[in-house]
Amino acid sequence: MSRILDYGCGGGRLARKLLDRGHEVIGYEPDSMRAPRLASRGVRTIPAPAGGPYDVVICELVLCTIEDGPVYDAVLHDLRRLVSQDGRVIVAVCNPSFTLGGDTPLQHREIPRGAAPERVFTWTKTLHTGARRLDVHRPLERLKHDFVSAGLAIETIRETSTVDVERFEPSSDFMVFRLRPLPIDALSIKTEERRSS
Repeated sequence: MSRILDYGCGGGRLARKLLDRGHEVIGYEPDSMRAPRLASRGVRTIPAPAGGPYDVVICELVLCTIEDGPVYDAVLHDLRRLVSQDGRVIVAVCNPSFTLGGDTPLQHREIPRGAAPERVFTWTKTLHTGARRLDVHRPLERLKHDFVSAGLAIETIRETSTVDVERFEPSSDFMVFRLRPLPIDALSIKTEERRSS
């Protein structure tokens, strides 16, 4: 049994599945309006990202909803702070390699004019359910840099598989990173190197 934090757990769908598999799961969701629904599903929640260290910290489709700035930086910091030294962080984002691709069975993409894959930009998706949401595209190299800066090393990268319904070519909606925490002393050295340069 693992002690798991579902960071930005939304309605608790993933947390409930993990509970059903026998894990100890804590949900953190900054939207206080969702707390009663989470409790009704048996998910224990915390009002702030705390209570670590956890064996596993999951952050599913959170980073791609946050624009650059202090909130984005704080989430990355939390992911590293809350995981145990021998634990793992699992981060899922909208797949940056396919943001500018065609629609998939899951979503219709509306990309702003002038968007380029090597830049950060906000785009709109309409899900197959009709729900619309804004997402933030960050290039893969930028995400890799941000993880290392936060003290997280990439172990594996996986991509979900789907089809581009306009071109009938392979596509992907999501990219999933398995990250391990870097030793604290390695973080101190990196911070010192940045200050001296």
